[in-house]
Amino acid sequence: MKPKPRAPDQDDLLRPRLTDLIDMRHGLVRLEALIDWDFFEAEWAGFFPSHTGRPATSPRLVAGLLYL
Repeated sequence: MKPKPRAPDQDDLLRPRLTDLIDMRHGLVRLEALIDWDFFEAEWAGFFPSHTGRPATSPRLVAGLLYL
């Protein structure tokens, strides 16, 4: 039996939220807000198809990894 999914705004007592751990002034965080991710999703979606087997790779993930 799988556990019930938590509400997105529900905090975990022993685990801090990821946004509390990340320095929002960091250059990569600010750059993320400037990149048009919808463009990559639309233009690169055909390059990562998933017909059978594992799910397709996210074009946003690939674009971010290429940038790094």
